[in-house]
Amino acid sequence: MTVVFRSYESRVDAARALAADLGKHLAQSVDARGKASFVASGGSSPEQTYRRLSNCALDWSRVSVLPSDERCVPTHSPRNNLGMIRRSLGVDAEFIELSESQEISGLLPFDVVLLGMGEDGHTASLFPSDPEIDAALASDSHLLRCSPPNEEARISLTPRALLDAKAIFLLIFGSAKRTCYELARQPGPSSEYPVRILFLQDRAPVEVFWAP
Repeated sequence: MTVVFRSYESRVDAARALAADLGKHLAQSVDARGKASFVASGGSSPEQTYRRLSNCALDWSRVSVLPSDERCVPTHSPRNNLGMIRRSLGVDAEFIELSESQEISGLLPFDVVLLGMGEDGHTASLFPSDPEIDAALASDSHLLRCSPPNEEARISLTPRALLDAKAIFLLIFGSAKRTCYELARQPGPSSEYPVRILFLQDRAPVEVFWAP
C-alpha cells in the first residue's frame, strides 16, 4: 500500500489541511450512502483538527462517530476519549461509546479512520509493551479489552476493524514521533511498532500528516 506523507510547517497548518480532507471524505460518503462512519483518535493532538472539522459543510446528523479506543474510566472523566471528541467537535452527530458488548459490525467498513501514534509506536490502544499484543493484533474480534502495563484498562478497536476502512489518516506531531514513524516504516513485526499495521496492509490508502 502506498503511504502518502504530508509535512507541514506548523500544527495549525496540519490541522487545517487534515480537517479539510476528513470533511471531504465524510461528505462524499454522506452524499453516496446517506450516512458516514468516522473513527476518531483520542489524545490531545487532534483536538484542533476536530474544532476545524466541525465547521465543514456536512450533515453531521448522518455521521456516526466513535473513538479508536477508550480508557475504562467514567464517561465524565477528562481522560475519556469520547468526551474529548464530542466536546471538540461540538456537532449533532451520533456518538458511540466503546464497550466490550458494543456491536459495531453495522458500521463496517468505516468510511474514515483517524489514528494517532505514541512515541513507542502504539496506535489506538495497541501497545508494544502489552504482553498480549500478538493476540490483540491477530484477534478476529472488532473490539477487545486490553491492559497495557502502567496504564488504565482500555477497550480498543482491533486491526480487523481499523483496517476495514475506506480511508485511513495518521496524525503525528514532534521530532520524537517522526523518528518513531521512520522506524515503523522499516521491515519488522507489528508487535514491535503496532502502528506498522497501517503500512503492512493493502486494503485502505493511508495519509500521514506531520508537523514539528
